[in-house]
Amino acid sequence: AVRLWPLVPLLFALATVLQWSMSIRPLVTTARRVLPLVASLYGGGVALAIRLAPEAGLFRFRYGSWLTLIGSIVVFVAAVWPASRPGPASTDEP
Repeated sequence: AVRLWPLVPLLFALATVLQWSMSIRPLVTTARRVLPLVASLYGGGVALAIRLAPEAGLFRFRYGSWLTLIGSIVVFVAAVWPASRPGPASTDEP
């Protein structure tokens, strides 16, 4: 999982660019919903695994894993929260 770690910033950047796109194609719409979830779960999972790993003499983990974990949680909540809110077309007002 750590070997593919350089893909995490690329996934987050691609997820951000897709949020700006106005395409209504099914593949782009699905990627717009799924990519932030994949990036945040992968980044947060690796950060949590690094945080919980026993300390070795070669590396000293400081604040990077905490910042990555918190950022991944924020992105995950931001990606899931709009899906649970009703849109403007679904209001019950007359």
